[in-house]
Amino acid sequence: MTTVRIEGAALERFLVGMVDVEHAEGAITPLRLPRRAHAQFPNVSLARMVRCPVGVRLRVSTAASRIRVDARIAHHVPDAEADVEVVARRTSPWLATTGSGRARRVVARGDIAQVDLWVEADDGSLSLVRGGRQAVDLVLDDEAPSGGRVVEIWLPHNAQVELRGIEADAPLHPAPASGAPRWIHYGSSISQCNEAVDPLSGWPALAAHALGVDLHSFAFAGNAMLDPFVARAISDAAAEVITLKVGINIVNASALTARTLGPALHGFLDRIREGHPDTPIVVISAIICPMHEHTPGPTVWSPEGTLTGTVSVPPREDELTLEETRRIIGEAVRARAVVDGELHLLDGRELLGIEDATRLYDGLHPDQGGFDIMARRFVEAVGARPALAGAFASRRQSA
Repeated sequence: MTTVRIEGAALERFLVGMVDVEHAEGAITPLRLPRRAHAQFPNVSLARMVRCPVGVRLRVSTAASRIRVDARIAHHVPDAEADVEVVARRTSPWLATTGSGRARRVVARGDIAQVDLWVEADDGSLSLVRGGRQAVDLVLDDEAPSGGRVVEIWLPHNAQVELRGIEADAPLHPAPASGAPRWIHYGSSISQCNEAVDPLSGWPALAAHALGVDLHSFAFAGNAMLDPFVARAISDAAAEVITLKVGINIVNASALTARTLGPALHGFLDRIREGHPDTPIVVISAIICPMHEHTPGPTVWSPEGTLTGTVSVPPREDELTLEETRRIIGEAVRARAVVDGELHLLDGRELLGIEDATRLYDGLHPDQGGFDIMARRFVEAVGARPALAGAFASRRQSA
């Protein structure tokens, strides 16, 4: 049997869903923001999230029945969670799919057995625990037609992935673009969906599949702060429709105030509009989060071991609660929509409301059942609003 192998920088031609790549020692790491923005990152956390390949896949044209992926998987964990086997078990699997749009189906799955751990001590220092490189064999359960077919290999979405090579029992070629309309979605951990059972089960991924669009994720856990360099990256990227989910991280970190949130949102939208003057944009406010509906951040651990908001003593007049963010976001979007007919507003509580609060497993993040509900309701919200349905459906028809 002939084995074909592609290594290092040559893999970049097969990657879809990233903005940039980082080259190092015969391997590449997909990045979801451009390398030029790295100097502007405010913290290490964002750098880590940018390296989590949410929605990133290798798109190959091949008649292969078996594809092996050679990679290293890495996590950053506190010292108390430094167990390689436990972290490997909670890492998303690799998936291989064939078909496109609603006809897409999973034809192989590869579970993670080895991970590297960057272990953070109480003093902030890091030490590396090597779990080793992993070769994942994806045995495709469908038979390739005589001319081959397109296979997409989805990277684990909740870890940092360093690709070293892929090999197969038949030639591998970069597949042409799918031709599906591209949906850019910006958001927090609630949109990055680290808790999803696999790369295709976060709520934006599920909604994209149902709507027949190609998702490009700009969701960064803990870092949806309306950063100008993210707006620039979105402005520079191709898209037929854009959604921006805003609010929760700003309250979590007590990062903005009632005075600064509105101007920050306007500036973010202004920068995106420079590259997308006519692209439909939907601004989505926060889903339900009882701890922050009427209590500002920062989010902290209570003595009882639960997440909670922070009550200032004495209270500050400009503190933001989620209720207040929704008011300010709504006012900003409605004011702009007077002259911007392609700007729309969606209340995040339509996706997950107070009746669904039990789906927040830690009081903040949805579980898989919550993601399923959010995806279904987002698709319903698009269908129920002519303006939103047009933003997605007209683009599908023109693609």
